[in-house]
Amino acid sequence: MSGGTKETKQTSDPWAAAQPALKTGLSSAESLFGSGDLFKPYTGSTVVPFSPQTQTGMGAVEGQAQGALASGALNRPMDFFGNLFESGGMSPDQQGVADQWRTTASGSELNQFSPEFENVLSRSLGDARTGVDLSVSGAGRYGSGQHTDVLADRLGRVSSEARLGEYG
Repeated sequence: MSGGTKETKQTSDPWAAAQPALKTGLSSAESLFGSGDLFKPYTGSTVVPFSPQTQTGMGAVEGQAQGALASGALNRPMDFFGNLFESGGMSPDQQGVADQWRTTASGSELNQFSPEFENVLSRSLGDARTGVDLSVSGAGRYGSGQHTDVLADRLGRVSSEARLGEYG
């Protein structure tokens, strides 16, 4: 076996045949970049201008806004909502209604009836008692257990229906 050596040469240069074209291209690019003519953006308007009618309308809106600002009209909603926030979220009208219904909602009015209602109920109970008494006495049962049962049933029904109606 013969011992020989092989030698390989590596280079980073471009292919020799392409070097003249690369030099020309790089030279042209460098001169274009240096001249500032490479990119020229459009500097004109890119939106459609407003029509005279649109400009008149925008002027009118601006005039109304300036008038509202000068008169203080824009402060009224802010004052209203500021007061609403400070009052716990209720307007004065809502607060008035809440105050009126607070005792009803708490249940403290249950079992509290007006004197007029109590007078009507008392008369109704008396009329019911008289009717039961007359009915059972005609049958000779006045003061009996039957009398007591019928009287309790009738008076309870009259009282319950009246109070239920009053609650409603």
